[in-house]
Amino acid sequence: MKKVITQFRNQLLLFVLALLTFACQDQTLTEVSRDRLDDGSSTSTLSDEQRFGHSQRKVYVLVHGAWHPESCWNEVKLLLQASGNVVKTVQLPGLGKDETPVETVTFQDHVDAVRNVVLQQSEPVILVGHSYAGAVVSQVGEEVPSKIRKLIYISGQMPGDGETIAQWALADTASLVTKNLLVDASGTVAYMTRENYEKALYNVALKGNPLMVWQAKKIISQLRPHPLSTLFVPLHLSSNYRNLPKTYISCLKDKAVSPAAQRNMYSRFPETKIYFIRGSDHSPFVSTPIELVELLKK
Repeated sequence: MKKVITQFRNQLLLFVLALLTFACQDQTLTEVSRDRLDDGSSTSTLSDEQRFGHSQRKVYVLVHGAWHPESCWNEVKLLLQASGNVVKTVQLPGLGKDETPVETVTFQDHVDAVRNVVLQQSEPVILVGHSYAGAVVSQVGEEVPSKIRKLIYISGQMPGDGETIAQWALADTASLVTKNLLVDASGTVAYMTRENYEKALYNVALKGNPLMVWQAKKIISQLRPHPLSTLFVPLHLSSNYRNLPKTYISCLKDKAVSPAAQRNMYSRFPETKIYFIRGSDHSPFVSTPIELVELLKK
């Protein structure tokens, strides 16, 4: 009974938070209707209706970024489910409540964890990767393309074939993560101070309404060191990946993966459709969840 009461209380709190967030946050979402508005090119990817019929029900698999627990998706999950969708979240090994020793975790472990959830679904999924997980979902798309309806990146890392997250991160000199990342004495995990987590990841959310601030602080308190080796593994991508429909959601107040770095990555993939959330920091699941969910539902 206590567990049921707690679950109900949490759901009620998330619902109230969603209402307050919607009332308080700026309506700052901008759509770019094909990636290359600057050079005139476009894509000819089939629409979802052409590929999968007219069903409104979709299956989403949401993958969190470095340091985070899967619970960072709680509000987004609730809002997507309210529209009749199936939503699965993935806890990457070594993070959140997963007890795998973080120093033993590999990039392939993260890929396998996501792929296993994707393969458990009865229909192709919309696979969503935030930040670091952008690279993870790219590799999953390469390995099981028939199970992917669409890849969505949220301020996501988007290396190409043979590239690593580290090389893109190190080139992003505007990133507060690049400037403030720490490595432990053993050289196996990467982390930041709490102050820098706040500045780099939640710079908008921590200036929001009280419930938004509470939610951001709750997530920050659960951040854990990330396995360093995962940042240096080259991706292996072929036409399997290239042929998948892709959407990139760029957060324009992001101080972790700068908007310029995001553009440098997604601009190399002309099959990608681009949207902007102008009022969001690196964590739109807290700072602008309504806009984020509306884009995911598209």
